[in-house]
Amino acid sequence: LLKKAFPITPYDVIQAYVLSFSALTGVAGRVGDVVAGKFDNQFLELPFEDESENLPLGSNAYAMNHLLTQDGNTYLCINPHFMIEGPLSFYEAHISSEEGLNITGAIFQGGTSVFMGNNEHLGWAHTYNYFDGVDVYALKMHHKKKTQYELDDSFYQLQKRPIWLKVKVKKWLTVPVKRTTFWSEHHGMVLKSKGGNYFAVRAMAFKTVKAAQQFYYMNKARNFDEFKAALSMQGLALFNIVYADKEGNIYYLSNGLIPDRKEEYDWKKLVPGNESKYLWSEAIPVASLPFSLNPDCGFVFNTNNTPFNATCIEENDERMRLPYYVDGRPGENNRSSRFMELVNAQPQFDFEDFKKIKFDNQWPSTSPFLESLKPMYALNPDEHPHIADVIQLAQTWDKKADTASLGATVIGLMLEPLFKEKMDEPFITGLNVEKADFVKAFEYVKNHLEKHFGTVNVRLGQLQRFVRGEKEYAVPGFPDALMANYPRKPHKNGSYKLEYGDTYIQFVKFNKNGVEKIESLLPFSTLPTADNYIDQTLMYQQK
Repeated sequence: LLKKAFPITPYDVIQAYVLSFSALTGVAGRVGDVVAGKFDNQFLELPFEDESENLPLGSNAYAMNHLLTQDGNTYLCINPHFMIEGPLSFYEAHISSEEGLNITGAIFQGGTSVFMGNNEHLGWAHTYNYFDGVDVYALKMHHKKKTQYELDDSFYQLQKRPIWLKVKVKKWLTVPVKRTTFWSEHHGMVLKSKGGNYFAVRAMAFKTVKAAQQFYYMNKARNFDEFKAALSMQGLALFNIVYADKEGNIYYLSNGLIPDRKEEYDWKKLVPGNESKYLWSEAIPVASLPFSLNPDCGFVFNTNNTPFNATCIEENDERMRLPYYVDGRPGENNRSSRFMELVNAQPQFDFEDFKKIKFDNQWPSTSPFLESLKPMYALNPDEHPHIADVIQLAQTWDKKADTASLGATVIGLMLEPLFKEKMDEPFITGLNVEKADFVKAFEYVKNHLEKHFGTVNVRLGQLQRFVRGEKEYAVPGFPDALMANYPRKPHKNGSYKLEYGDTYIQFVKFNKNGVEKIESLLPFSTLPTADNYIDQTLMYQQK
C-alpha cells in the first residue's frame, strides 16, 4: 500500500515515539509559535497565552473493586476518545508470544505494544492529562557575535544544525526545503524566530527514548509491583493511568514527564535563558505525582478532569502538596460531574451496571459548564419571538443525547458559534458569555435548521452522522457526555460528520484467578471490509 513504508528500523520506532509524545505534550505548538515570531514582541517581558492545540484529546477510564462490586470482583473500563479516522484512529490487537506477551487492547498504527488493554493478570486505561511540560527560553545573544549566547556572564557558541523538510507541493511532487536550526549545549534545541531572536524550546518529552520499552514492560507485567516498576522508567511523557488487577488493586496516577522546576518563577512566562538556575534537568518522580491507590470507597476514575478528583472526596490526593503546573486545567467537566452522580446513586454495582455508566449520554444536573449556561435559561422566549421555538427546545431539554432528541440538536448546534475553535476546554472553565451571545447563537441555530431541514424540530440522529464510505448511521452521544461524540465536519444537507469521539471501548472483569470476561467494541472501525464492521456500529447505537 505504501512502497516506502518498509523496512522499519529500531531507529524509526524510537523516533516515532519521541516525535509523537513531544507533539502531544505541546512541543509542536511552541515550535510553531517561535518560528512564527509570536514571542518577538514580548521578548523577556510579557506572559503568553498557552492556547490549547486544535487537536481534541479526551477519554474515560474507571475501575471498581470488591468494596463496590456485587460479586466481589474487580472491573475496569477502557474508553479512549480520539479521532474517528486517520493516523490517530485506534485498531484492536491481541499480541501473544512465547516470551510472555498475552495482551489485548487498543493501539495506533506504528505502535510496538498495546497502548491500553489487559493481559491475564491486570489491565489499564489511559486518558489525556493536562500539565505544563514545555518551557520557552529567550536567549540573550552577544551584541556582535550573533550566534553566541550568554549564560551566567559567560558566552557560548550555538551549533548550526541544518535540516531538510520534505514539503508536498502536489500529490505527486515533494520538494526538499532547507532550514537552519541550532543546538545549545545547555538549553538543547534552539530556533531563530521571524524577528531574528533566538529561543530554546525545552521539554522532558524529548529527553527520553524509553516509551516503546516501557509499554513493552507494562504489557508483560504480572502484578502491581511489576507494573509500578515499569512506570518508574518514566518513558511515557504523559497520560493518566487507571489500573486494575486480579488481586483487587485499583490505582489512578496522573502520569507524565513534568519538569521538576526548583526555582520560584511564573513558568507561564518566557523563561530567561541567561541564568542557569532556571535550567531544570529532571522530571518530578512517579512517587510524587497525583495518585490514588485502593481507596476505601472502591473506585477510581478520570475523564480529563483535575487529577485531584480521582475517587471519593475524602480520599483524593492533596492539591497543595504539588506546584500549580501539574494540573493544567483544574476543575470538573460534565463527564466527571455525571460520573460522580452515577457512582453515588447506588451502593453496589454488577457488571451490567458498570457498563451502563460508560454508555450514559446525559449531561449532569449541575457542573461548572452548566452554571455558565444560566444566562441561556434566563432568556424569555416572549421577548425574542423570532427564535422563541429554539429557545424553548433548549430550555426544556432533558440533557439526554439520544438520537431522537430535539433539544440536543439545538444545544449541539448552539455550541459551535459559542466555542469557536476551542473544543473541550470550555467544558472545564465554563463559557464567558451573556444573554446577547445566546441570542446570536440561537439565531444561527434557527437559520441553519430551517435552511437545511425546513423545521427546527430536527432529531439529533438527523444532524449527527457517522460516515464511512457510502454508508452513514445515526449515532447517540454528545460532546462531553460519557458517551462522547463530537460532530465537527459539515457533511451534507445540513448534517455533520463525526470527527472525534467514543472510538474504542473495553470492559474487563477480573476474579481472583485472572480475567473472567473481556468485552470490547470498536464501533468506528478503520476497516470497512471487516465482517463485523456494521454489527459493531449497530451495537454501539444500541449501547
